[in-house]
Amino acid sequence: MLMNKAHTMLIAANLPYFLWDEVYLMASYLHSLATTESLNGKTPAKLWTGRKPNLSHLREIRCQAFVLIK
Repeated sequence: MLMNKAHTMLIAANLPYFLWDEVYLMASYLHSLATTESLNGKTPAKLWTGRKPNLSHLREIRCQAFVLIK
C-alpha cells in the first residue's frame, strides 16, 4: 500500500527516481496522519500521541514557491 502511494506521488510530481526513498518516507508519514476505518476514523498519530495531528506544515510536492526579500 505504501509503495503504491509513494509511486503515485513520484509520478504525479514528475520527480526523478533517485528521490524514491524520500518520497517513500513522506508517504509513510502521510499515512500516519490519515484516518482509517480499521481505527474507527482515528489516525495512527492520534492513537500514538493522544492529540489530533497538526497538518498546517504540509505542502504540495513540487509546488511553486517564492521568497520574500525585504
